Amino acid sequence: MSLAIKIFAIFLLVVILSVTALYLLIPYFIDINQIKSTVAQGLEKSTNRKTSIDKITPSFVRGPGIKLEGLKIFEENGKDVFLSVDSLYITIRITSLFSGKFNPKNIIIKNPDIKIKRNENGEFNIKGIIEALKKIKRDPELLSKILLRNILIKKGEISFDDFFNLKKPFESQYEELEINIKNFSFVKPVSIFFLSNFQNEKGGTSSIEVKGMVEKIPMDFDPSKIKITARLEINSFNLIQFFHYYKNFSPFSNLDGITNIKAELSGNLLGNFTLKGDVQFKSLLVAYPKFYTKPLQSNSGNLRFDMKSDKDSVNIKDYQIKMDNLILNGSFYLKNLKAEDKSINLNISSNSFPYDEYKKYLPEKVMPQSVISFLKEKLKGGETKLNSLRFEGKTEDFKNHKYPENPNLITLDADVNNVDMLLRNNLSPIKIVKGNISMKDGELIFANLNGTFGKSPLQLTSGKILSIYKSPELILNLKGNTRIYEITEFFKAGFMPKSVSAEARKIQSSNGFANLNLSIGKLLKENSPFSYSGELVLNGGSFLYQKLNFPFYNLNGIVKFNSDEININNLAAKIKDSRITLKGTIKDYRKNSSSVSLSFNGNISSAVIKPFFGKNSEKIKPDGFLELSIKAKGKTISPNLIGKIDLSEMGYKIGEGFSKQKFHPNELSIEGHLFEKNTLHIDKSTIILGTNELTATGDIYDFKSPSLSISLKSKGFDLKEAQQSFPFLFRHDTTGKLAGEIKILGKVSDVKELKLSPNFGLEDVTFKIGKFRETLNKIDGNITFDKDSLSLSNTDITIGKSRLILNGRISNFKTPKMDFDIKSPSLNLNDFFTKETADKDKREGFKFSNLELSDLAGRLDYNNGLVSIENLKSKCWDGNIILNGMFDFSRKNEYRFQFSNETKNNDIKKILGYLGIKDSDMRGKIDIKGNLGSLGENGEEIKNNLNGNISIDSKNGKIKKTGLNIFSKVLTFFNVFKWHEFWIKDVQVNGMPYKNLTGDFLIKNGIVSTENLFLDGNAMKISAIGSIDIPKGTIDMKLGVQPLSTVDTIVSNIPVIGYILGGENKSIVIAHFKVTGDLKNPDVESIPIQSLGTGILGIFKRIFTYPKYLISP
Repeated sequence: MSLAIKIFAIFLLVVILSVTALYLLIPYFIDINQIKSTVAQGLEKSTNRKTSIDKITPSFVRGPGIKLEGLKIFEENGKDVFLSVDSLYITIRITSLFSGKFNPKNIIIKNPDIKIKRNENGEFNIKGIIEALKKIKRDPELLSKILLRNILIKKGEISFDDFFNLKKPFESQYEELEINIKNFSFVKPVSIFFLSNFQNEKGGTSSIEVKGMVEKIPMDFDPSKIKITARLEINSFNLIQFFHYYKNFSPFSNLDGITNIKAELSGNLLGNFTLKGDVQFKSLLVAYPKFYTKPLQSNSGNLRFDMKSDKDSVNIKDYQIKMDNLILNGSFYLKNLKAEDKSINLNISSNSFPYDEYKKYLPEKVMPQSVISFLKEKLKGGETKLNSLRFEGKTEDFKNHKYPENPNLITLDADVNNVDMLLRNNLSPIKIVKGNISMKDGELIFANLNGTFGKSPLQLTSGKILSIYKSPELILNLKGNTRIYEITEFFKAGFMPKSVSAEARKIQSSNGFANLNLSIGKLLKENSPFSYSGELVLNGGSFLYQKLNFPFYNLNGIVKFNSDEININNLAAKIKDSRITLKGTIKDYRKNSSSVSLSFNGNISSAVIKPFFGKNSEKIKPDGFLELSIKAKGKTISPNLIGKIDLSEMGYKIGEGFSKQKFHPNELSIEGHLFEKNTLHIDKSTIILGTNELTATGDIYDFKSPSLSISLKSKGFDLKEAQQSFPFLFRHDTTGKLAGEIKILGKVSDVKELKLSPNFGLEDVTFKIGKFRETLNKIDGNITFDKDSLSLSNTDITIGKSRLILNGRISNFKTPKMDFDIKSPSLNLNDFFTKETADKDKREGFKFSNLELSDLAGRLDYNNGLVSIENLKSKCWDGNIILNGMFDFSRKNEYRFQFSNETKNNDIKKILGYLGIKDSDMRGKIDIKGNLGSLGENGEEIKNNLNGNISIDSKNGKIKKTGLNIFSKVLTFFNVFKWHEFWIKDVQVNGMPYKNLTGDFLIKNGIVSTENLFLDGNAMKISAIGSIDIPKGTIDMKLGVQPLSTVDTIVSNIPVIGYILGGENKSIVIAHFKVTGDLKNPDVESIPIQSLGTGILGIFKRIFTYPKYLISP
């Protein structure tokens, strides 16, 4: 064994023997029972509580000492345990053993259990202990006895139950408590250590650890004299768990989250100290109503700070807050803490952060609401970097929002990238690609900006928000090459009147760029108007107008504008193959009293015009170009309009009734007023068509669904000239001039619904229907278009000397159908059936047109060339006539008719004159009833094809010799046989009256035949049998004539005539004649009765009642 080992073994043996000896000798130096009593009495005196100790024994765990077991300190009621300790070790100084004194050196407490409570009245159960400790501070002797070198508490536990002013009791328990106080002294530094764990109410365990050094403990334990240097570490600390106890010392109304805290403290907590540390947190919620209306939240972050405090100020010279990806750096200085004029200086800078994500941290309760609204609502997206956000001034000024008096309480300097500035929700944003925003002297200033308006690159030369604390007004100055799309968006956004914005919304697919200088101003109030000014230079570009469905392109011109006025300098554009220009000014256009002075010119093609007519464009068929020049001046709601439209190079149609050919002169000039609700009042308008000129006045209502109230006038409208534009006039070769007025009422959406009220005077107006040319003198009345028809109401038409009043309808204009009720005070068919000079018949005689009617009334229908006449009543030939039937003009080169007629009390002479028998001299009235029909290309064919039947009945008439050529020749024949002396002479001079003239006629293929024509005269009776060939103009008839004188007279005067006495009075004599040849000059010869034939003789026998014997010459 070596010497060293031997020496160590001897030393170890000596130590063991010494310790053993000391342990055995302690009872001889110290009275254990007396110490137990002394300790118990000391604890009861110092705590004012009942104390008990189960057992006390000597101990040598950390040196000579004693061990107390089962130590308990009770509540003031003496029943409940306040503190219980499993074991407590007290080491004593060895030197004190020899003097017999008990001077404790160290104390070790194991497994202490302390129960702290606060009752409903807010009183803690340690109140008495605290009062007792205050007495110890005033008792130096007692204080010297309990001074320990080291104090160690191990595996302690503290529970705290709070019943004061809480909805439910607060319970917390602190476990694994360790406290180690080393070198406790009033003259030397004291080392301290504290450690404890407790549940954080969020499923985790929190821990608190404090290590440090107290410079020295003052004899009176005055906290203001205690200086400490310590390190603090808290893990998983639940901020909300203990917020109730420190909220009155915090500026926050709510604080929640889990934190880990590491800090270093140096100095006196009630005086000057420094605190430096790092706080990490997650799920943080901070409610700070003095700064924010809503709580702030952060998923994770940390706070790094370096703070110095004295009695009058707090100075955080450097801090860093990291909330998620936002890092804030800065400093904080608060001075004059105990004075009324305490002030603050808070400076914040940051890293670059997503603006939308972190603008929630803007202190909205500190900054003016208008500015906050702008920063939060009008700035969006992109990234922002705070160079400096400073709050500097008296805290009272912040509290009372005295920003107008001291506008630099808050200053700002920030860099922004790709941030959108929204002037309005429906307007493309101004994107700040790069720039700086600062706030100073009550202004928010935008500097070094560049970006885009929508997708257009712009240089934002400058910008400000003026008077941010009073009436904030935004001012932006932009310059650059702007997309036309953004310009239209600007108009759509509502800066212009609703009518302009509405039209701007119809602009689509705009392309191209324009050079823009723009200054924008706006009060930062909801719905406040914008003010702006600028200049727009267009060099190309295009856009699509929704209504027209084709683009405007090659836009060129300059537009200068401000909030009150727009000045347009020759703004030009192309539309397909058309060109338009606009210039002038619009003043006060954002007010109800706005005014305009505009000039619109253009050369516009039919390709541009067609979309305006929609579905009707195929009916109108515009083709060519028009020249347009319109000026508008005056109030916008009712401007004066002066303009001219030259349609000469445009061809177009209006329905089937108007067709204007290209290059035919056609101009429209207009003067009028445009009123609200889309009403155009025409003061004066001139329409030129060829050499004709019309003037117009009236109103056009509702341009979307236009309706008219227009009056057209002309002093001499040449119908011949107008033939090339009005197919109806051309078809009927209408000539002459028209003067007068026509009123047009109704909607234009369907021309057929228009109501026309003409009042025309006509000069030498004629028109042709078939081979007939009519003379039209006057038109007056009402004409109304109704869907697909034309209605005539009391329409008064004068044709020649004839006058017609029509009520009815014309429908289906391509194949017209007509139905009319007709009235006429005077009507001459010659006015309607006058042939052209070249077509006049050479043959004289009967003309259908030579008919005059009066007081006419009836119904007429026309369908595809077929004219139906129903119950047509009229006065004619001094009598009455009723006509029913039809006239067919539907076939080319052929006319047809079929009608029935009934005449009453007509003048025979006038009827014979109408039939072409001009030399007749018959007097009397006649009734005619029958049916006639025929067809043919001309009068000759109509005669050849004439068919029908007629019955006549005339009473009390008179026939002179010259009355009928046939009658004249018959009388001449009787003169040969010397009948002249006794009755012929009287007939020739005075005429032969008759009682009745009757007969029935059958007409077939133009040949009229009769078997019962009978004249019952006063001087003779005449019966006729035979036919008249109307086409050939010939006659073939047999006449029976019975003179009414006595037989004796006849026999004595005419002995050569054979006779037969018939009847008892022997008074009847019959003569027979044959009439043949030309109807106008027939041959008349006497014939014997035997030549008549059995059939004819039988007819005469029935008429005259022949006797048995016949007389013959």
